[in-house]
Amino acid sequence: MVTTDKLYIVLFARPDKGTYHWGVYNFENKNFYHITNKSGSWKHDFRPEYKLQQSKAAVTAVKI
Repeated sequence: MVTTDKLYIVLFARPDKGTYHWGVYNFENKNFYHITNKSGSWKHDFRPEYKLQQSKAAVTAVKI
């Protein structure tokens, strides 16, 4: 059961079969944090007001 006052590690499926991505989601303020190398070098990415419940790529969320 997901509670709204906790932090979660979230696993997402990626477009390439068998590949995944993860991030940290704060359900209290809906902020999502992750590290990405889409542009070729690693950088921090932050998404305020992320709507995790509407994500079609989210596979699971584990409370930490």
